[in-house]
Amino acid sequence: MKVDVYKLKIYEGTIYNDGYRLVYRKNNELLYGSYAKEIEGFIYETYPYNPYPYYINDEEIVFTTVEDLLERLLKMDSNKNIDEVFIYKVNGEFISSYSREKGFK
Repeated sequence: MKVDVYKLKIYEGTIYNDGYRLVYRKNNELLYGSYAKEIEGFIYETYPYNPYPYYINDEEIVFTTVEDLLERLLKMDSNKNIDEVFIYKVNGEFISSYSREKGFK
């Protein structure tokens, strides 16, 4: 499946020329997820929503590898119907992916 670079660049009404996007594949449809300036910024996606962010202990939120991040994202309860998760640069460059069937690419 081919990603739409224009959709990668737009997030919540803002056009980004630098950074990364999460893209999910569900039933052969691509769903464009969140944006982060750096890949490490996606690690916060793997933790439950906290309406009081000042109570989060940043020492507990640790980015290790892209592979670990992708695996965590796919194992989240909110993503149980997702088949695969990808990280792309907003310019369309593929970084990595994790699939329930095939593992890492």
